[in-house]
Amino acid sequence: MMHKPSRARRANRKHGGSDLASTAADSCHSADAGIRGDGAADCAAVPYEIVEFKIRAASKVALLYGRSGRWAALARRGELVDDRTLKNVLRVKLPDYEHRGLEAGVLMLRVVKERIGSALRRPSKGDDTVKDITSEAFAAVVPKEMMYDKWRPTVAEAVALCAIWAIEVGGWSKLAVMAYRVLTHISRVHCIEYIKRLVDTFFTLARDACDLELMQQISLLTAVCMKSGSDKDKDRLRVMCLALVKDDEKNIYVDQVLATSLADIWDTHPCNLEMLPSGCKYRLMGNLLLRRREQETVIPALLQAAVGGSYDERKLALTALREVCGFIEYSAIREAASRLLHAPDPVDLGILSLAAILPADHEAALCYIRELCKQIANKVGLAGNTIEEMCAAAKSSVTHLVAGGGSIRKAARQHVQKTGKQFFTVRELVNAIGCTITRMTMIVEDNPEEARIAPESPMGTTIDAVALMAACLATLRQELVPYVGDLMRRILLLMGTPKRTLRFCTSTLKQCKKHGEFWENLVLMTCELVIMMIMPVMKDFHTSTVEERCVMAPFLKEIADTMHAAVRTAGPALVRYCCITKISESLSRMAGYMRMLPQQKYTAKVARRVCNTLQAVLQHLLQPVRLKDGGQNRPPRVEEEDLLYYRGDALLYISIGFNAICAVTVPRLEMIWIARRHPREEGARLPGGMIVTRPVSRESLAAVPWVGVSRITTLIEEVHRRGPNDAKTWSQLLKRFNAILSSFGHKHLARVLVTLAKVGNCPDDLLRKIRNQALSQLHQCDLLSCCGILYGLKRLGACDTELLQRFQKQVVDSVSTAQGPYPVVMLIHTYAGSGDKDTTLVLLREAVKRADQLSPQALAMVVVAASANYGQCKEVEAAMLQLLLAAAGRMGEMDLRSLTQLYSSIAKSGYAIREHVLDAIADEIVPRVERLTPQQSVLVLSGAAKAKHVHPRLAAAVVTALERKTVDSDPQLMLFLLSAIVKLNFQHSSLATQLQRALGMAELKPTQFANLVYLVGKWRLPEPSTRCLSSQLDRLIQCSRDTISLRDAALIAYGFAESGGQDDLVKAVLLAEEIARRSQDQHDQRTLAMINHAANKLHFQFPDLSTNSRSPE
Repeated sequence: MMHKPSRARRANRKHGGSDLASTAADSCHSADAGIRGDGAADCAAVPYEIVEFKIRAASKVALLYGRSGRWAALARRGELVDDRTLKNVLRVKLPDYEHRGLEAGVLMLRVVKERIGSALRRPSKGDDTVKDITSEAFAAVVPKEMMYDKWRPTVAEAVALCAIWAIEVGGWSKLAVMAYRVLTHISRVHCIEYIKRLVDTFFTLARDACDLELMQQISLLTAVCMKSGSDKDKDRLRVMCLALVKDDEKNIYVDQVLATSLADIWDTHPCNLEMLPSGCKYRLMGNLLLRRREQETVIPALLQAAVGGSYDERKLALTALREVCGFIEYSAIREAASRLLHAPDPVDLGILSLAAILPADHEAALCYIRELCKQIANKVGLAGNTIEEMCAAAKSSVTHLVAGGGSIRKAARQHVQKTGKQFFTVRELVNAIGCTITRMTMIVEDNPEEARIAPESPMGTTIDAVALMAACLATLRQELVPYVGDLMRRILLLMGTPKRTLRFCTSTLKQCKKHGEFWENLVLMTCELVIMMIMPVMKDFHTSTVEERCVMAPFLKEIADTMHAAVRTAGPALVRYCCITKISESLSRMAGYMRMLPQQKYTAKVARRVCNTLQAVLQHLLQPVRLKDGGQNRPPRVEEEDLLYYRGDALLYISIGFNAICAVTVPRLEMIWIARRHPREEGARLPGGMIVTRPVSRESLAAVPWVGVSRITTLIEEVHRRGPNDAKTWSQLLKRFNAILSSFGHKHLARVLVTLAKVGNCPDDLLRKIRNQALSQLHQCDLLSCCGILYGLKRLGACDTELLQRFQKQVVDSVSTAQGPYPVVMLIHTYAGSGDKDTTLVLLREAVKRADQLSPQALAMVVVAASANYGQCKEVEAAMLQLLLAAAGRMGEMDLRSLTQLYSSIAKSGYAIREHVLDAIADEIVPRVERLTPQQSVLVLSGAAKAKHVHPRLAAAVVTALERKTVDSDPQLMLFLLSAIVKLNFQHSSLATQLQRALGMAELKPTQFANLVYLVGKWRLPEPSTRCLSSQLDRLIQCSRDTISLRDAALIAYGFAESGGQDDLVKAVLLAEEIARRSQDQHDQRTLAMINHAANKLHFQFPDLSTNSRSPE
């Protein structure tokens, strides 16, 4: 638009700018007349530049709603006003709040203009960047900054026109969200016709809005209706909200906005709550209570749903009650909580925590705690009517379990069983006690005249007894430790150290002579208590007095003696328990605390005890570790991998403790400080692995319905890494991913597939579409993308031979262009497992070229994959020779998992250098044999038996190490172990006896029982006894007769034939005959030979089974 000379412009001011408004005459006459009249009325109060800006903007916006689509399309291509007018507006002197509003409007117009220009340039220049509002701009449009209530009407209208233009022309993005928020804030203080015109389109036009846009539209519509007060508008709003609440596709944030809108218009336009879906109904009830509406109806309904509704209803009702608990009488919630406590089988105890935050004084809170403790006692089976009696019963059981030794008493066993069975109920009751303790702390803080609870007072003694009973519960069930720890933290804030609880834990641990599960639980609870008591004192060290710093000094000797006793009780077995990290942390905190105290506040004996305990823990950690020669003039060094393999955090705490109490560098820990260096400032010493990551924010997830390929890929990866990992979030992510799947390139598709493979959940229809999209991108894929796509599809069960063949040419052609060895290693694992020898050979030759780039674990992975599938193939052996030699030279750098898998796969191969490689692996395993898990031990022993590999120390060392561990794994693992050790002639070892007894008492499946009977008969094992095996056979015949296969029956018959059980042999042979006659499958010769061998022992003839009656031996 061309500008007129200044004289002509001044002449136009007298006519209210009629020439400007005339451009809209063809589309909206009445609106244009209103615009001209408003501009003339405000001209005296508002600078002309603002009036001119508003008139130009109004005329252009009017075109968007005209009858002619041609005018609307032309308007969308242009700009709202020219740059010269915008500059004139920004030069006008206005109050700061109005100037900020106009700046926001101009910013929105500039972003829209940049977007339109980018859309026109993009096809020719290939520019795919999108202009949008930054996050900082959102903070500038809040009412506190803008002061919308002080704006003059003309300024408000001008900014509103800018926002409307941004919504209608700029497309949906952050810009539109900002524009909607500006319009909502303006509508709450100004009645503007242009906003009403926009709002009318929400009812008349079919808008395909995403959830986030829908939320903004409803908020704006509610603000307009509430400001105008029109019953017609409110009625239309109610109809729209009631229609939207029935949409199952919307997210929970839309439900919240709808509930708020319905509550705002409730006085004049109520609705039937029972007709609403639960997601909106209970949120609406909470909003009504906040506005003091329908209290007589809503409160009982919420309480009823919180106690007895479905899972979703309970959670929604509890959320609503928590938000409005200040408006509800305590008696109502207390009565609902009492009904729930006395229910025989309560469904959800969440309302107990709600009732805990409402007591008005300490007496009411303590009364509630007594009732909760009584319920815990009923659930666990603790005798007594008072907290002291319940506490005494819990102490008796814990003392017997931890320090008693011998057989477990019936009462203690029942307490353990009931605590496990009622775990979730006990957890909710403990959480409710913690909330009540927090309420008592708030009462003290809110009422200065309320006296602080002294530990020696009757109330303090009761709370200490509650803490002691909670510590006993945590000892009975390890999963309760974090919840009880949170309760202890709240008690510390209320009344300080629970001395009675601390003394019970320390004294019981000192009496303990045997380590085990309950000993570990009590150690964890004691360490948690010690850390919680010390850390606040250390945190406030610079602001506290000397007396406040020394509050923990009287307990130092007792705690130091307890930690020393716990370490001494466990001995070398301490490395098998998770509590070793907590013990190390407690000792390091004590060391740091003693460094802050005056020297006269603790004795040198306490410091020596802490140092000696740290040294003992370190010795236990280093016991299975190999020391290597450090070279000339250097002490022996410890391998970093070996040290950090087990308890890296424990070693870190030990190093901190030595550094704090001795102020010296321990030579053997020097590498720990290098490997896990952390800042030495206070509060920054925790290892990175203990830092909890925040889940992805709700704002980021709310934008899922309109994000693009790159952003949805990043969101899927971040949600998997950080959370929230709930079904609704993943449903939204996969829905958007499915919608834009056709736009995915090979790189983003590979990233998403790798993440979905880790999640392990993908709908079948989406998986088929992913497969088709991957095939469409096949010719553009590089090797890394091929690796990611095939890996993900294989983990998700959609990678068949046909797909691998389709990718084969692309993999072979691009293998030499790989940027690193990682994709080559993963593809070897994939193609070797599928039986594609030719592609595997190509990949193996590429891996040989990159052998020096492979990590020890990657090298082992390549050798294991090739050996497991092509161990007898000479071509693969020739290609593998260099990799085998490289692996033999780097075995000292491999971890135990890689070594054991390597040993097992090579033992089954036919390589010419097999014996030499197995000897090298065995030499590396033997020094670390104490750290082998039972599964790894099975791999080693089975491999040695399979290859008949004779090593002077390997088999004996593995068996001896297993004898010192408690092998209480599943029966299948125990059978593998027993089979391996008898084949290696260790059937007379104590481990074999232990396994035989355990298998004799276990409930076995048919296949497991058949293998056990076979082993007992073939190797003449003394246990399990024939009587035990006979009873198990009768049980299987009665309960699992249809699941017994012919091979199982053959093994059972052969085993009883060799062990001499005549009656059981008859049962087994008859069972085998019955199964053979019933089965239509082809039987292998070995199975039939075992049956005939058993039948010959009884002089039976079964001519229809087989003519071969030779022994399977």
